[in-house]
Amino acid sequence: MGEKQFVFSNKVKAKKWLVSFENNLNTLTQELILNVPKLYNYNTLLSLNMDFPKQKRLRENLDAVMERYWKIYNTDHVTAIGREINNMSYEILEQMEFYKKLLGKNSRNQALLTQVKTEIKHLKYLKNDIDILFDVDKNLLSLGKFEKVKKIEQSENYLRIA
Repeated sequence: MGEKQFVFSNKVKAKKWLVSFENNLNTLTQELILNVPKLYNYNTLLSLNMDFPKQKRLRENLDAVMERYWKIYNTDHVTAIGREINNMSYEILEQMEFYKKLLGKNSRNQALLTQVKTEIKHLKYLKNDIDILFDVDKNLLSLGKFEKVKKIEQSENYLRIA
């Protein structure tokens, strides 16, 4: 990913792109974070099938995901949103894969296993959508010409994406 800076020739196009980017980002992030309560539920339901330290670590990781989510929208510091969302999606997908593996060992929970497999498939599609959203160069090409610059003049309209 990295940081990218763009100079827009037209302030209206820059604002239009930024608004659509924020709307798409909010939608995808909300859809991603809706998986966290499901993971808490799986953690509770399968508590008898795993040892306590593993269960506790998974819960703490979910707490960290929720803290990152809160910081994206409520911090005054500069946040690399793309990196935070990728970390969140990685952790959620990793835990779903763990529960899939855990449920595969026990034949009693086939309905739950099917549900987890469906969620994993949905998360992979969501991850692709997030990757497409942060592929900024292709998104900006749809607006017309843009120019990558290394040095930004203060008088120009610019957008920095980290």
